[in-house]
Amino acid sequence: MLLDAGYISEGYIQGMLNRDHSLTTYIGNDIAIPHGEYEVKDCVKKTGLAIQVYPDGVEWAGSRARIVIGIAATTDEHITILQNIAERLGDMEMVEKVVAGDPDLIHRIMTMEAA
Repeated sequence: MLLDAGYISEGYIQGMLNRDHSLTTYIGNDIAIPHGEYEVKDCVKKTGLAIQVYPDGVEWAGSRARIVIGIAATTDEHITILQNIAERLGDMEMVEKVVAGDPDLIHRIMTMEAA
Protein backbone atom coordinates (compact mmCIF):
# COMPACT_ATOMS: atom_id res chain seq x y z
CA MET A 1 0.00 0.00 0.00
CA LEU A 2 2.85 2.39 0.83
CA LEU A 3 4.50 1.63 -2.51
CA ASP A 4 1.27 2.03 -4.47
CA ALA A 5 0.60 5.37 -2.77
CA GLY A 6 4.06 6.68 -3.68
CA TYR A 7 5.47 6.92 -0.16
CA ILE A 8 8.32 4.46 -0.72
CA SER A 9 10.41 2.79 -3.38
CA GLU A 10 10.45 -0.99 -3.57
CA GLY A 11 13.63 -1.47 -1.51
CA TYR A 12 11.79 -0.33 1.61
CA ILE A 13 9.61 -3.45 1.55
CA GLN A 14 12.58 -5.76 2.16
CA GLY A 15 13.70 -3.43 4.94
CA MET A 16 10.28 -3.82 6.57
CA LEU A 17 10.54 -7.61 6.36
CA ASN A 18 14.10 -7.57 7.73
CA ARG A 19 13.05 -5.37 10.65
CA ASP A 20 10.18 -7.64 11.60
CA HIS A 21 12.36 -10.76 11.37
CA SER A 22 15.04 -9.28 13.64
CA LEU A 23 12.69 -7.60 16.11
CA THR A 24 8.93 -8.00 15.97
CA THR A 25 6.86 -4.95 15.18
CA TYR A 26 3.87 -6.34 17.09
CA ILE A 27 3.19 -3.85 19.92
CA GLY A 28 0.20 -5.38 21.69
CA ASN A 29 -3.50 -4.45 21.67
CA ASP A 30 -3.81 -6.49 18.45
CA ILE A 31 -1.59 -3.96 16.63
CA ALA A 32 1.53 -4.40 14.48
CA ILE A 33 3.49 -1.45 13.13
CA PRO A 34 5.80 -2.68 10.37
CA HIS A 35 8.43 -0.19 9.33
CA GLY A 36 11.80 -0.34 7.61
CA GLU A 37 15.27 -0.65 8.97
CA TYR A 38 17.48 2.41 9.21
CA GLU A 39 19.48 1.12 6.25
CA VAL A 40 16.51 1.60 3.88
CA LYS A 41 15.32 5.01 5.04
CA ASP A 42 16.62 6.46 1.76
CA CYS A 43 13.82 4.46 0.09
CA VAL A 44 11.21 6.66 1.79
CA LYS A 45 9.98 9.33 -0.60
CA LYS A 46 7.60 11.00 1.85
CA THR A 47 6.16 10.26 5.27
CA GLY A 48 2.97 8.26 5.34
CA LEU A 49 0.94 5.46 6.88
CA ALA A 50 -0.94 2.53 5.43
CA ILE A 51 -3.57 0.92 7.65
CA GLN A 52 -4.97 -2.54 7.04
CA VAL A 53 -7.65 -4.04 9.28
CA TYR A 54 -8.07 -7.80 9.72
CA PRO A 55 -11.23 -8.31 11.83
CA ASP A 56 -10.39 -11.98 12.49
CA GLY A 57 -6.72 -11.23 13.00
CA VAL A 58 -3.58 -12.52 11.36
CA GLU A 59 -0.72 -14.34 13.06
CA TRP A 60 2.08 -11.92 13.87
CA ALA A 61 5.11 -13.09 15.83
CA GLY A 62 3.06 -15.55 17.84
CA SER A 63 0.30 -13.04 18.53
CA ARG A 64 -2.81 -11.90 16.72
CA ALA A 65 -2.78 -8.59 14.86
CA ARG A 66 -6.09 -7.10 13.77
CA ILE A 67 -4.66 -3.69 12.88
CA VAL A 68 -1.47 -3.43 10.82
CA ILE A 69 -0.10 0.07 10.37
CA GLY A 70 2.74 0.34 7.86
CA ILE A 71 4.96 3.32 8.60
CA ALA A 72 7.28 5.21 6.28
CA ALA A 73 9.04 8.27 7.67
CA THR A 74 11.62 10.48 6.01
CA THR A 75 13.21 11.66 9.26
CA ASP A 76 12.76 10.95 12.94
CA GLU A 77 9.03 11.55 12.41
CA HIS A 78 8.53 7.84 13.09
CA ILE A 79 8.93 8.54 16.81
CA THR A 80 6.03 11.01 16.77
CA ILE A 81 4.00 8.61 14.65
CA LEU A 82 4.59 5.79 17.15
CA GLN A 83 3.62 8.06 20.05
CA ASN A 84 0.42 9.06 18.25
CA ILE A 85 -0.48 5.42 17.57
CA ALA A 86 0.09 4.57 21.23
CA GLU A 87 -2.06 7.49 22.38
CA ARG A 88 -4.89 6.93 19.92
CA LEU A 89 -5.04 3.15 20.11
CA GLY A 90 -3.94 2.71 23.70
CA ASP A 91 -7.23 1.26 24.87
CA MET A 92 -9.14 -1.61 23.39
CA GLU A 93 -12.29 0.48 22.94
CA MET A 94 -10.55 2.52 20.24
CA VAL A 95 -9.01 -0.62 18.77
CA GLU A 96 -12.51 -2.11 18.44
CA LYS A 97 -13.75 1.05 16.70
CA VAL A 98 -10.92 0.82 14.17
CA VAL A 99 -11.47 -2.91 13.66
CA ALA A 100 -15.11 -2.13 12.83
CA GLY A 101 -13.55 -0.86 9.60
CA ASP A 102 -15.26 2.42 8.69
CA PRO A 103 -12.50 4.26 6.76
CA ASP A 104 -13.83 7.71 7.68
CA LEU A 105 -13.88 6.83 11.39
CA ILE A 106 -10.38 5.35 11.17
CA HIS A 107 -9.15 8.59 9.61
CA ARG A 108 -10.85 10.68 12.30
CA ILE A 109 -9.38 8.54 15.09
CA MET A 110 -5.88 8.61 13.65
CA THR A 111 -6.04 12.39 13.14
CA MET A 112 -7.75 12.97 16.51
CA GLU A 113 -10.92 14.33 14.96
CA ALA A 114 -12.89 11.77 17.00
CA ALA A 115 -12.71 10.78 20.61
